[in-house]
Amino acid sequence: RSIYQDQHKLVWIASDNGFSTFNLGLPLFPYIELDERQVKKMEENDLYYTNHTVHSSVYDSLNQILFQSSSKNDCLYLTDRRAGETQVLTSINGIPLLQCSVLFKDKRGTIWIFTKQHAFTYDPATRKFKTSSFACRKENLLVSDVVEDNSQNLWVACYNDGLYRFNKKSGDN
Repeated sequence: RSIYQDQHKLVWIASDNGFSTFNLGLPLFPYIELDERQVKKMEENDLYYTNHTVHSSVYDSLNQILFQSSSKNDCLYLTDRRAGETQVLTSINGIPLLQCSVLFKDKRGTIWIFTKQHAFTYDPATRKFKTSSFACRKENLLVSDVVEDNSQNLWVACYNDGLYRFNKKSGDN
């Protein structure tokens, strides 16, 4: 569902039930299966599917941590590249990660985590999560895409709730 190449040229490939890493310098292509007993088959490139085991991926190059969202398992997988260990977060600041879908790294390097109704930020320099003031109106929302414009606005596309403009400076939707 997502492919990312980190600064060390390691390619991370997310599928619907796990992820693999690929390094041209090594003859290995290890596959890491995520905690999933039954995987539902889905059509390719279905970003609006609300049941992805791995929905998207972003890499924190400073701390060498791969972030992967899971809308199916309502969680965030954090894989430490150095230690080879994966931590599973089901909430941030006490708020459940319901339908955790799009992960986005903005122009300043902040990682955004979008869920059903909320957004969270992660600052690689401090390794701290914060709850953003971004909020969605509808209960059954799925965030499908995020882009940033030159004015530091985030444009958040939602499957059944339209398009939001979020001003990062003021915190207004």
